[in-house]
Amino acid sequence: MPGGRAKGCCVTVVSQFEISASRICTAAVIRLAENPDGVLLRFEVADQGMGLTAEARDKLFQLFSQGDEASTRNHGGAGLGLVIARHIARLMDGDVGGDSTEGAGSRFWVTVRLRRGE
Repeated sequence: MPGGRAKGCCVTVVSQFEISASRICTAAVIRLAENPDGVLLRFEVADQGMGLTAEARDKLFQLFSQGDEASTRNHGGAGLGLVIARHIARLMDGDVGGDSTEGAGSRFWVTVRLRRGE
């Protein structure tokens, strides 16, 4: 995944916490794999905020859908950011995902494969 696209996917994932007005409790970069050609990295952010209901989690990666419709009124958004970021990441041999537990917080992540020198 070229650097600019990887950065865009990471920004989209981090922005999910801005939209929910949650405080980021942890942020990490994890090396998942490495070979002479490059490295597979996972960027993740997590909070201990209100989390999402099961119904809201199921909507996160659907076009034109918001996990919490009330946040749209406060922060805008068309429900495309995570869908587009996931699509781009997968085209580049990466992925975007997340998990959340209502009342316990959320974790979102992006995996990117970077070639040496990028």
